[in-house]
Amino acid sequence: MHNNTVQTGIPVRILTDERSPMHPDIFYPSETNGADIQNLLSKDVGAVFKKVWDAPEHSLETLERLAYEIAGLHVKEEDSDSAVVHTHLRAFWLDTAMTMIQRDEEAFHSKAQARCLIYLIGAGRTSGRARRECLQLALSSISVWQKAERQHLV
Repeated sequence: MHNNTVQTGIPVRILTDERSPMHPDIFYPSETNGADIQNLLSKDVGAVFKKVWDAPEHSLETLERLAYEIAGLHVKEEDSDSAVVHTHLRAFWLDTAMTMIQRDEEAFHSKAQARCLIYLIGAGRTSGRARRECLQLALSSISVWQKAERQHLV
């Protein structure tokens, strides 16, 4: 069962889409949705992250599209707004998001979906070779998810 929220009880503070400490919102991870994390990522990776987060269960067509989009990110050296990658506060919140996803893998359709989200966060935090490696791992996770879905449909 996928409820599009990450369940923990720790209140945290997260930046809004304005990407400025002057526009903070308080949220509770138990109410976190993919858009909260997407707003912390660069535009390129954030858009794909949100699509993976919202992916419907048992949709091979969606997974094929996501694999194509992740592969498209893989060929780019950096994000369109690479300055986002290097802020310490943003890195802290992305680490928090990764931890929340790891702790609540069961809330997602599959562990492969959760892993893909984690690798996309990693790609959104890095550049160069490390970014390409995270994107390759995200693509591998999508492939594992696709394989599991094909077996489910048989």
